[in-house]
Amino acid sequence: NGLIDFKGVVLFASHDHEFTQTVANRIIEILPEGGTFDRVTTYDEYLASDEDIKKRFVFTLSGSDASDN
Repeated sequence: NGLIDFKGVVLFASHDHEFTQTVANRIIEILPEGGTFDRVTTYDEYLASDEDIKKRFVFTLSGSDASDN
């Protein structure tokens, strides 16, 4: 509740879905190709965006990466 009521800025990384959905009101994702995804949205809205899901999960395996699987 303290973070929800806090009027300043808190930058955090978390693997806890419920915490992130409850506290975050802006999502900034650092993309592998060096760019960023930055949107004022809830975590669930961020995950539900079809366009954004495609961007996050489209990748190419190199020969050495493919042999690791």
